[in-house]
Amino acid sequence: MRFQTGLVGILVGVAAFAGENRDDKVKEEIKRLEGTWRIVSFKIQGEEPKNQKDKEGEFVFKGDTFFTRGIGEKPDSEPQPFRLDISKNPRHFDFEGESDKKGKRGMVKGIYRLEGDTLTLCIPSPFVTIKDRPTKFESDRLGLTWLVVLKRNKK
Repeated sequence: MRFQTGLVGILVGVAAFAGENRDDKVKEEIKRLEGTWRIVSFKIQGEEPKNQKDKEGEFVFKGDTFFTRGIGEKPDSEPQPFRLDISKNPRHFDFEGESDKKGKRGMVKGIYRLEGDTLTLCIPSPFVTIKDRPTKFESDRLGLTWLVVLKRNKK
């Protein structure tokens, strides 16, 4: 009995350490995202938007929230909390979408890739009811997924 109790204690300790280690890595990844990122490519239905203003703009990350600035004719978006899952491949990037007319916010499930000063996001279109997480970094011809490539603004 003491052996089982000791073994359970060791397993709980290892699991707690692994969880803390994973949390630390997520915090490090969030720190890597911190700052302002400008859009260098934005694809909807597999193509860049025709309106140049739709391709301009920035994503600003601060802590575990982000907002968009200067995309199209829109003002800054609401700050949106996000979550990362770095244990997945591709890595998961989930955030609460902007409020609808009833004030409800839905969860947007995307994927991301962070390589140096390049951040690639693939998210489902907010204009369709299919909210499955993308599995590849591509914008499909039906407009179900959007592909955004961003470069970190240098200070």
